[in-house]
Amino acid sequence: MARRTAVIDTCFWIALCVSNDQYHQQALAKEELLYSLNLIVPWPCLYETLKTRFVKNPMSVRAFERLLQRPNVELADDVKYRDAAYRETIAWALDGRPISLVDVVIRFILNDVNIRKDCLLTFNLPDFVDVCRKRQIEIL
Repeated sequence: MARRTAVIDTCFWIALCVSNDQYHQQALAKEELLYSLNLIVPWPCLYETLKTRFVKNPMSVRAFERLLQRPNVELADDVKYRDAAYRETIAWALDGRPISLVDVVIRFILNDVNIRKDCLLTFNLPDFVDVCRKRQIEIL
């Protein structure tokens, strides 16, 4: 049986690596999944995770780097989604549904039928529940 593949949202990485994050305990309880799944990490999540406050904590940076170096991790290029994601982010924000550009890129990856993914690791259900339901992607 093939190993399942998960897309990882920024909020999961932050929760896992930052001990005072509100979801830290929940992320720790799901940490074992990082070793049993293939992981897709969208490049925009790296930008969002490795922000100034995060990189000031060497322990968190080391832990994050160790996770990313594992052979089951793929860094997903966002080039083909950038322009459309930018336009959609602006349109949704002006229409009253504010969703970050990073989350819109993740939505594009989740919607892409050419990328194998079975699940999503996130604590941000409202921004993804519709696309996950449509594509039959489990939210972990």
